[in-house]
Amino acid sequence: MKKLILTAISLVAISCSSDNNDDLPQPIENQIIGKWKLKTTTVLSGKDKTTVLNEYLPDACKQKSTYEFTDKKYIMNDYNSIGSECVLGSTTVDYTYNANDKTLKIGNETASVTELTSSTLVVLAFDDYDHNNDGVKDYLKYLYTK
Repeated sequence: MKKLILTAISLVAISCSSDNNDDLPQPIENQIIGKWKLKTTTVLSGKDKTTVLNEYLPDACKQKSTYEFTDKKYIMNDYNSIGSECVLGSTTVDYTYNANDKTLKIGNETASVTELTSSTLVVLAFDDYDHNNDGVKDYLKYLYTK
């Protein structure tokens, strides 16, 4: 009888622990929520948005930066090297993410989300600068990870 009770308790404990929702996939619109770190910035040709013109890795100062999405706010703690100093610029603004058309609007700026998983965010943004002097303004692709 003791073995039967212990077995029943064990089964209940196992079934309760498997009800943990932490392992379930999040809805795509919620995957953006969290604190992100910049891994690379890639300059893409404005003509085809695929030709790589340059790629930048964040320096030691920039690696301190965090980009956080909460339920409604975007919190940017952006570090930049200015001379020999590492200077923090912070801002908090509203944002919206539209999972249907994969657009991210932060403040007044809108960009395309080309990839979004629980650990990777890739954003394509118009740069308003012609990096390769071909007469067409180029794009920046940002790769973030959690």
